[in-house]
Amino acid sequence: MVAPSLGISTKLGKFRFNVDAAHRSINSKYLKKASFLISGIERVGYWYGSPGFTVTASLAGWGLGALFESPVVRETGLMMVESLLMVGLMQQPLRIAFGRARPKTGLGNTHFKPFTVDNNYASFVSGHTWSAVAFSTILSLQIDNTWASIGLYGLALTTPLARMYSDDHWFSDVVMGSAAGFYSARTIWRWHKQETGAGSPLTVLPVPGGLVVAGRF
Repeated sequence: MVAPSLGISTKLGKFRFNVDAAHRSINSKYLKKASFLISGIERVGYWYGSPGFTVTASLAGWGLGALFESPVVRETGLMMVESLLMVGLMQQPLRIAFGRARPKTGLGNTHFKPFTVDNNYASFVSGHTWSAVAFSTILSLQIDNTWASIGLYGLALTTPLARMYSDDHWFSDVVMGSAAGFYSARTIWRWHKQETGAGSPLTVLPVPGGLVVAGRF
């Protein structure tokens, strides 16, 4: 398998620049020697994209909206829950199928071991990044304020930076995770806002002992 990379073609030939290798070099030579500030940003980024935060905040928003009869808060929480369910349903199978080695293994960005559940081969794509960007996208669309969007996406940006800094993902892993998070969240938001009023085809219902996901196709 060939790792994702950036190719630039010219009439004189083809120049291939491997972004993944460049990020690894910068990380080891400069960022690892940086100040306490970099480590602090890494912790914020990891936390913002972690299931411990995203799942808790989404369920809390959904539950509080229902409890206090706030349709906007309830719908926002529901959309975030649906976004995270999409991460689980799509990202996990992808990372198992590709089996790309993480940077920390030292095996290189072209080393793959498809169809393995070994966490050392779970680099592509970044689930933390997918979750963080989806989370910020839903909130940004719901709040609909420029400054809030700048803050939310700025916060989401710390997650891919954190995942590269910790050598858990390559640059291409977080780029794909960011794109997936953005477009999947926008798709869910549009389902809820469509003019027909049909709502989302993905419905999450609380039941004794857990949640039930119902789809309409």
